[in-house]
Amino acid sequence: MKPKLALIPIALFALAVGCTTLPTWVTPSRIETVTRLAAYSSAKALLIKQPDSRAQLEKAREGFAALEASGKWDLATAASIAATNGLNWLSSPEGNLALTGSVMFIDLILGKQVELSGDSNVRAFIVGARSGLDLALTAKPAALAATRSATPDATYQRLLKEAQATRPR
Repeated sequence: MKPKLALIPIALFALAVGCTTLPTWVTPSRIETVTRLAAYSSAKALLIKQPDSRAQLEKAREGFAALEASGKWDLATAASIAATNGLNWLSSPEGNLALTGSVMFIDLILGKQVELSGDSNVRAFIVGARSGLDLALTAKPAALAATRSATPDATYQRLLKEAQATRPR
């Protein structure tokens, strides 16, 4: 039993070293635009399915805004704000964000999963989430219902193009 326990610090060190190196295509710009798109599209979908979720989404937006204003780029708090307000999974055609105890950026273009470590990446996530929620919550109810039609709304199209522009080449 003791040899197994001795391996735990080695395993933890290996995980820590592996999580600190981000691929070059994971930039704050990419994280922010994909997060904005994912927050916008996920919040709109939630508002259409559950119109009474608006209060939860507004609480999440206020939480992200407070984090942004404080300048404390705390990943655990950001994940907690999202998870407790109905946003434990944000999804878009450009990428998905799984929000649990830690935040993972999952880029669908390359199919890779990367921990969002580093202040600039956490800041990008928080700013993207807040701005995406801002856009979704200020949209008129008619615009929300329009997403069920064949043509997506103009805001969604703009956010999608911005996210696509940050794709790795």
